Amino acid sequence: FDLALRKFITKIGDTNITDRVPNITSSELTKLANGNATYDSGKTLQKSHSKNKLKVEIGDTVVYTIRVYNEGEISGYAAEVTDYLPAGLTLKPFTAGDGSINDTNGWVASGQTIKTTKLNNQLINTFNKNTNALDYKDLQIECIVNENATSSNLKNIAEITQDKDE
Repeated sequence: FDLALRKFITKIGDTNITDRVPNITSSELTKLANGNATYDSGKTLQKSHSKNKLKVEIGDTVVYTIRVYNEGEISGYAAEVTDYLPAGLTLKPFTAGDGSINDTNGWVASGQTIKTTKLNNQLINTFNKNTNALDYKDLQIECIVNENATSSNLKNIAEITQDKDE
């Protein structure tokens, strides 16, 4: 059982950001199939994507995608995911049932710490060594760049804080 999380920006304002989606090469998947990455070796798969700085302004909305992969040999669940928003970001306000990104993903805020249990019952299947298929589930979170934003303080960190195997 080995879940891995990757977080990336997918939208700023009305502009979709497409070069941030993680790419996993076939050679990395072959390493995993042969036991030379992740579960058997303690290493996670190499995921490449652009890390170029993106320009945001105060008041911009930013949508992040949080992707949870299962690189292990047992299917499981990311029962709770926690996002630690930096001072320069605010969770975009929403009302339960409004169908917004934050409502749909079940985010609950306590200050700058945001949690969801949306994936609690969504099985993330084990890596399929025969087809090199790596299963994952996505969450999204929408934030607003606030007056505390500086060019160096918008590092947004998330982690799987509770998991369970099949």
